[in-house]
Amino acid sequence: MKLAIVGGGISGLSAGYFLSDIFDEIFILESENELGGKIKTLTFKNNLLELGPDSISNNFQLEEFIFQLNLGDSIIFPNHSKINVLYHNKILTFEPEIVSLNPTFILKSKNISIKSKINLLFEPFKKCIQNDESLEEFITRRFGKEIYLKIGQPILANIYNADGKELSISSAFENLKRIEKTYKSFFKYALLFRKKRKPLFFSIKNGLNRIIMKLEEKVVKKNVKVLKGVKVLKVSKINGKLRVITNLGYYDFDKVVLAIPSFFCYDILMDFGDICELFLKTKWTSTITSYIITNEHLELNLGNGFLVSPLENLNITGCTIYSNKWPQKVSDRLTILRFFLKDKSFKENEIKDIIVNEMDKVFNIKLKNFEIINYRWKNSFPQYSINHKENVKIIREFFKNEHIYFIGSSYDGISISSCINQAFKLRDEIL
Repeated sequence: MKLAIVGGGISGLSAGYFLSDIFDEIFILESENELGGKIKTLTFKNNLLELGPDSISNNFQLEEFIFQLNLGDSIIFPNHSKINVLYHNKILTFEPEIVSLNPTFILKSKNISIKSKINLLFEPFKKCIQNDESLEEFITRRFGKEIYLKIGQPILANIYNADGKELSISSAFENLKRIEKTYKSFFKYALLFRKKRKPLFFSIKNGLNRIIMKLEEKVVKKNVKVLKGVKVLKVSKINGKLRVITNLGYYDFDKVVLAIPSFFCYDILMDFGDICELFLKTKWTSTITSYIITNEHLELNLGNGFLVSPLENLNITGCTIYSNKWPQKVSDRLTILRFFLKDKSFKENEIKDIIVNEMDKVFNIKLKNFEIINYRWKNSFPQYSINHKENVKIIREFFKNEHIYFIGSSYDGISISSCINQAFKLRDEIL
């Protein structure tokens, strides 16, 4: 059998790796001249700067995968772990377990009011709801409005660069919905699964693009053909085969995996009818990431950085103190800050002024004598709206009959670990 994988990002390359032994021929078709998608590592004066994600969720399956790529010795963990949130012009500091809405850590927090803590004690008696709902509705219902405003929106919704009022809890944070359904209470779950604390994330010392390089090396050794600069224009059914039409000609395949953003699928699969309208149900947001690099020592006292509550009305949505978080990747003589900004089509000089002015306004930190690197991520964050999961199910069930499959951030999670996991599960779906 012959398989085409459209897209040479982490999802497509992982699919090639996991499926290589069940197909006679596999072609990975990548429209750009380099692989990796959102994983991009920039070398700047011997410093390794991640332009996309800078870390991977820490779990046993992913660590094992990294060891299979012979990168186990390159795993590094962040230097600090606490989470800072700028809320009403004040920094609130939380333990990392707050991400899982662990009620024990919420009760211990000095940044949550007594009123909300008393309300939290009634969480085990809250009614469970089976239907999908927004992140805001879910957290407010189970934990209260304050928990949503201080944790839900600035920390959880920020992962998706999204508005928690519209973000689907079932699609974006399926694990939280599963806890409610299975254990009826987050207190009960926390008591049953008290684990020794370990870092939530890890990175690769020589840059996350090493994963891409190793994957390419591995799949090529498995006789997977990687074609760069090949843009897929259309996929049609011709005489029982799937014809993949590209800018360089066409190829016929038995099965096709689309590991590209869903909005590209709309045009590519138009021949299959109105079902393609579902690809446009997922909206996308953009962001700007900017690195500030300076020889000056800045007294920040903010650990790995901070996230910004939307209530602050700033253009900055977050800041990673990159030289604190990943000292293994940069010179100890530099202070390197990574800012995330709302994408409002700012000009390059405007971005610089915004960062300088807002850091001065909020922290009284005057940035000067620095270099700046800006990178714009257009349509990079899928917004999982209510019933996103149902739409994905309809798409997959319809196209499975046509031997077309879908993986990637458009569907079941935007993290690197989610994309690799989708590729791994695809093996069972195809078999």
